[in-house]
Amino acid sequence: MQRRHFMLAGAASATGTTWPLAARAAARTVRIGQSASLSGAQAQYGKDVNLGLAAAFAAANRAEGPGGLNFELQALDDAGQKERVATHTKALVDGGVHALVGFTSGIGAQDNLPLIQQAQVPLIGTASGNMGIRVGAPRDCTAHVRAGYDIEYKQMIGYLKTYGFDRVGFVYLSDTSKINLATLTAALDTAGIKAPLSLGADRQGKDADDV
Repeated sequence: MQRRHFMLAGAASATGTTWPLAARAAARTVRIGQSASLSGAQAQYGKDVNLGLAAAFAAANRAEGPGGLNFELQALDDAGQKERVATHTKALVDGGVHALVGFTSGIGAQDNLPLIQQAQVPLIGTASGNMGIRVGAPRDCTAHVRAGYDIEYKQMIGYLKTYGFDRVGFVYLSDTSKINLATLTAALDTAGIKAPLSLGADRQGKDADDV
């Protein structure tokens, strides 16, 4: 499957939804928006995701050639702050992007789902396992390319069981979605592992003193 088919058609077929994407894509330039932590405490992660997308877009444009579609990535730096994710999401949607891709703030993506859903703009490949963008309705504007935290937690806790742990503590981002904590707690309970200690950490923290 060609990359443009994955970006423009694959997400729609995966979610069983048709968006007003085909009409927008009649233009020769397909604009895709991203909000990512290109600065701040999570800058390295955000830059890695952004560089990966930029490489994929460059390859797609080479494959299209001079007479084909031109894929344009518009990336905005949210520094890992969900308030900036909201500002960027509105700006990108109002600016007429064909899709949103590679958001690195799971809670930021979750908070903006109502706007994204109303605009019927596909949200593809959020770089987070956040359960808040995976459960509940409506979610027909989203398509995921990585596992949710429910699957990841079960895998991690499986390793704990293998090595005989029955008590653990964990650190979580203090602004994380409540459903993420509930999912982790449920996975621990199912495995019979107690977690008497948990600490919330500042997303913008730089060392252990910020926990």
